[in-house]
Amino acid sequence: MWSYRDGQLVEVTGDAAEKLAAIDAYQADFMDFETEQTIFASGFYEFVTVSLDPGLQKAEVYRSISCGPLCGSDYLLILERAPDGEWYVSDSTHLWQS
Repeated sequence: MWSYRDGQLVEVTGDAAEKLAAIDAYQADFMDFETEQTIFASGFYEFVTVSLDPGLQKAEVYRSISCGPLCGSDYLLILERAPDGEWYVSDSTHLWQS
C-alpha cells in the first residue's frame, strides 16, 4: 500500500491494522465532505490485482476511485508488459460510475 503526501509516494508497511490506520488518516486529512469546495478536491484510489499470467506479461487490475459521497467509478484494466519491461494499459472496461 502507498500513500501520496507532500509530493511523495510513500510505501505504508506493517500489518493490516497499520494500513487501515493510514487509510483512516488519509480520509480524515483529505476527504472532507462537509463543504462543496472540498468534495471533489481529492480522492481515494484502490488497485487490486485480479489476475497475473504465469509469464508475468499480462495482468488484470481492478481500479476504484472515490471522490465524494456520490462520486466514484470502477474500471477493470488489462495491463501488458512491453518489450522494454514497462507496463501499459492495453484495454479497459468501465464497470460503473456515480
